Amino acid sequence: MDGTFCAELADLGRGHAATEVADVVAAAVGAPAGPGQDPVHALATALRGRNVLLLLDNCEHVLDASARVARALLGLVPELRILATSRQLCRSKI
Repeated sequence: MDGTFCAELADLGRGHAATEVADVVAAAVGAPAGPGQDPVHALATALRGRNVLLLLDNCEHVLDASARVARALLGLVPELRILATSRQLCRSKI
């Protein structure tokens, strides 16, 4: 395992966009997107080829956005493992 990163999503307000979720994840990983760069692609570049567990903590209020980010990252970085937590029961959207 090359590392575990925790992206705390509780501070995001309800209904935030996938870009904002990706920005929080990128900050947790230490791979913020540069000006005009897509945060998901910046994350993929930073994580590609690494054996990483990414924890998306407290997804319940940004479930759709979290699912979009997770789906995109898993498509770009197949070796990535994601654990998403929620305080509420929800069906998988990934």
